[in-house]
Amino acid sequence: MEGEEFVEIIDSIRLQRFTKEEIEFCKEYVLVMGVVADALDVLQGDLAVSVGYLLPTLYELRKSFEEFNQQYLKFCQPLNKTLKEGFNKRFESFFGDEKYVTFYYFRFKLAWLKNDERNNVKNMLKDEFNLFSPLDILSVENIEIVHSNIGKKRGFFSFEDINSVASPEEDRFAEFNRFFNEGLKSSECLAGFPIIKKIYLHYNTDLPSSALVERLFSLERMY
Repeated sequence: MEGEEFVEIIDSIRLQRFTKEEIEFCKEYVLVMGVVADALDVLQGDLAVSVGYLLPTLYELRKSFEEFNQQYLKFCQPLNKTLKEGFNKRFESFFGDEKYVTFYYFRFKLAWLKNDERNNVKNMLKDEFNLFSPLDILSVENIEIVHSNIGKKRGFFSFEDINSVASPEEDRFAEFNRFFNEGLKSSECLAGFPIIKKIYLHYNTDLPSSALVERLFSLERMY
């Protein structure tokens, strides 16, 4: 909403106009709290969200707090500092072994990591890839993953998908390399990656969401 439109609305309901400082405060507040609202919007999805979304969302949120810390905020720097400290206290421990959940999620994979971290992580994932024996792959081939046609929240995440050229590797890592080099658009694509699909099902689960229930009660009020 533009400033003139905001003033017109205030005048139309006969309220005292905001001062310049109050308007500046509102703008900063929306800037800082807007990323929190976006993160909650992503994690409260009712169809397309699994636990693989959690770490990239937290990563973007933490990065936003750090960027705001470098900006000149006249009024809301204490708010940003408090949010950042609370975030670190609550979620810092999540950036450990839980990363596996996201690495095998087709939407993100390694795209949310820094460039210098990706090669080390790939080597670590190859070691784990070897632990999942291909002998019982057939047991997971017919399992349906329900959140297939994913509605991406592209505007929130700042990193881009990685589409690199696969390097020659041993045959046993052919599936591994294809997964991390191909741009997959839905979980249905995992049918072509039986071992990766097995690991995906091992780590991932849908996040419980109350969105559908809340929507039901919202509709009820309309009648």
